[in-house]
Amino acid sequence: MLKENGIHCLKISQIYFTSPWGFESKNEFLNMVLLARTFLSPWELLLTLKKIETKLGRKSVVLKSDFRKKRYEDRVIDIDIIFYENEIIKTKILRIPHPLTLERAFVLIPALEVAPNWIHPEVKKTLKEIFTEKQKELLLQKINPLEPEKAPYFLEIF
Repeated sequence: MLKENGIHCLKISQIYFTSPWGFESKNEFLNMVLLARTFLSPWELLLTLKKIETKLGRKSVVLKSDFRKKRYEDRVIDIDIIFYENEIIKTKILRIPHPLTLERAFVLIPALEVAPNWIHPEVKKTLKEIFTEKQKELLLQKINPLEPEKAPYFLEIF
């Protein structure tokens, strides 16, 4: 599904089971990070990812106009743009780098697998350096690798 939309996967992290972040839920989440190449602009990529989420069963995929009012809830799929080259974009609808990347173990730990030497365009440090600095704080968040044989069917989107 990604390839036919102009998104070519270069590397994929392990899948991680994680607890909900930012809200209460009885459900755990599956998280992963992929490194991809695309000729889509950041805006085209965002719209393409929202269409893919809808095709995969996500309900009410609305582009939030204010990140501060975002409400978290259980969802079938959630695809975020974490980085896009060295771009820094800060609009009401699109924020790159993703503003919560450095606070979320479920993003930063898998990102280390695919791009440990990536330099965060705002912080000007590699992901490895950022993790080393925040390691104690991040490891308090529940994050466990998923056994490969238990990987869900939806990985067919890659």
